[in-house]
Amino acid sequence: MYGMPEEAGAGHRKSGSNRQLREICHDMRQPVAGVLALAAAALDEPQVPPAALARLRLIVEQAEWLAQIISHGLEASDPPADSGHRTDARRAVSEAVASARLVWPGELALVAPAKAIHITVHPVILRRSIANLLDNAIRAAGAEGKIRVTAGTCPGWALIAIEDDGPGFGRIEKGHGIGLSAVTRIVIKHGGGVECTRSSLGGTCVSLWLPMATERSRRGLRAWRLIHGGSSDQPPASGLARLRAARSSDASGRLMRERRRHSNWKHEGTKDARSPVRRQPTTLRSPR
Repeated sequence: MYGMPEEAGAGHRKSGSNRQLREICHDMRQPVAGVLALAAAALDEPQVPPAALARLRLIVEQAEWLAQIISHGLEASDPPADSGHRTDARRAVSEAVASARLVWPGELALVAPAKAIHITVHPVILRRSIANLLDNAIRAAGAEGKIRVTAGTCPGWALIAIEDDGPGFGRIEKGHGIGLSAVTRIVIKHGGGVECTRSSLGGTCVSLWLPMATERSRRGLRAWRLIHGGSSDQPPASGLARLRAARSSDASGRLMRERRRHSNWKHEGTKDARSPVRRQPTTLRSPR
């Protein structure tokens, strides 16, 4: 009797693991639905103290997130990268940070724009990836450490950077999450890149670059790469530094525009100082 080839055996084991995972996800739906039902019933009770109401709403949010993970686990085990999802990365980052704050007492700062950052990654995959990097940063920083999460954009690209003040990359014990290597595979599959550098906090900075969802952003990406060099299908290097430089440049530009605007106004002593008088523009005559 001949044995099964090694490749076929590996595929069979993977298929069995996926089937078992789907069965576990299927069985978890019932207790999660029970948690949501109990929390909803408690929220409807009269005269519930405000602090208890706030905690019940947090329980509902976390149970709903768990339900999303389960539903995604019951979908295709390896969905295509171009599945048509349009996800707000800023929202995913904010939700992951809010969940981390529930269980970690350290200092966790979030720097993100007011506008949405749309990318084409499944929202559950994106938030799970962020959560796993946050888990790594939490273990590195310790209970009294500092973590900074930054979300932003450069032409054509969305950036998510997670920094900590821990001992540095590769100097903490391995956790039980999907790990940086799995996050890297997910990001690369979706056309992005991962960058590991030294954080200004003293520990590690892990930056995720993912393509923006809009065609306008893709055109901006191609123009940006033509100016700064490199291939348009690769994320820019030194991403967080470039993002901060871009933000500094934008702030400087706004400051210069404000100065120019205010330079066209003057206050006259005979009038109320709160009522500026428009300065007449100087007429330049060409020499004869």
